[in-house]
Amino acid sequence: MTRFTSAKFKPTPRLRGVAKYLFELAIVGASYFVLARGASALGSIYSTPIPIWPPAGLALAAVLLRGIRIWPAVFAAAFATGLPTGMADAISADSILPAFGNAAGSTLEAIVGGYLLHLWSQGGRTFNTPAGVAKFAFIGLAPSSMLGALVAAGTSYLAGQAEWDNLVPLGAVWWLRDAAGTLLVAPAIVLWALADYRGFDSDKVLSSIVGIIATSLVGLVAFSPLFEDSAVRSALAFLAVLPLLWTALRCGERDTATAVLILSCFAVWGALAGSGPFAPASSDDGFLLLVVFMISISVVSLAVSAHVATRRRAEIRLGRHEQILRAMFSQSVMGFAQIDAAGRFTLANNRFCSIIGRSAPELLQMRIQDLIDPDDLPDVTDSIRRAFGNEVCAARRLAPVDAQQCLGDLRSRRCRTASHAGRGGCDRSPLRGRRSQARA
Repeated sequence: MTRFTSAKFKPTPRLRGVAKYLFELAIVGASYFVLARGASALGSIYSTPIPIWPPAGLALAAVLLRGIRIWPAVFAAAFATGLPTGMADAISADSILPAFGNAAGSTLEAIVGGYLLHLWSQGGRTFNTPAGVAKFAFIGLAPSSMLGALVAAGTSYLAGQAEWDNLVPLGAVWWLRDAAGTLLVAPAIVLWALADYRGFDSDKVLSSIVGIIATSLVGLVAFSPLFEDSAVRSALAFLAVLPLLWTALRCGERDTATAVLILSCFAVWGALAGSGPFAPASSDDGFLLLVVFMISISVVSLAVSAHVATRRRAEIRLGRHEQILRAMFSQSVMGFAQIDAAGRFTLANNRFCSIIGRSAPELLQMRIQDLIDPDDLPDVTDSIRRAFGNEVCAARRLAPVDAQQCLGDLRSRRCRTASHAGRGGCDRSPLRGRRSQARA
């Protein structure tokens, strides 16, 4: 009987992995389809194209979180969204080509954006640094959204649904709304998905609640159609910077992206309803102004939040390193002390205090001149002056010997020994003979 080794056969994927992959495709595809249908329904209600396309941000977030392998869900959902609702119209060639172009453009947009972010930045962690936020903004505005708009507009022209004269304006509208959806929706989804929920900080939770409530109140008062337009209400739009600064400085990147998304939703709602500072959204000026507003608050707020978070993480790391160094300093078997330009002790470890025979509070009230023999004071003073003149930190190290023996030996001479492995060297100045004898 001939036996074949397992290397001759390709390993078959596990059933559990296939089921998990299919489940991810179903979740992403269903979410994309619901968002796309909702955005299309909202545009049909107000008889105007909406200035933001949320499915673009969802698709990019899915690629950042789950990888490029998620593209079949994006393509299928985008293709189903582009088909007409009627069965007769859905199977016609004139409707299949635009739907296919829309699906191809949306899929390429997400794949290119996710690939470039993984290549040039930190992928899903790109929002952790200001440089990463800048790279995300550039990729979302230039190659990613532009490619999707170019493919979608080109297929619409080939299908006869767009004239050559209207091709550039149509592509610009697709580009701007996809860019707005990418820069607003993708950060919120990625940051919420990658957040650490293990620790509970009541102060941070309270700050987040205050930031979300303040953002909702400002959006409701300044942008929603529930209040009549006036000069005072238009000026209230500048208050949008307050909750964004609060979340950026106090809450973190996740809450900042959430606040930006909430504020943008209120601005879009008011513009579509013909209210607020960006009304009417159907005009070119209002559409462009609203898109620029949403993109600008998103990029700037995320960059500020990432900068604050980076500094906070650096402070935490420095604090941990300081604790480690302090522990090493205090528990060292060598005696270490630090003095300032006047010779006053500013720092001393436990071993140094035991060698000198004085407590740390007592030693910090003294100067090194109080422990030096009078004959050596000029040399020590000159050494301190030259050391601090060259911005060199002066320190005295005492070998780990018995305190009484050390004080007796340092009565009349300066000991210099070279440091080697396992035993540090010392530069020990003679103490005053009378005090040394008394302690010896």
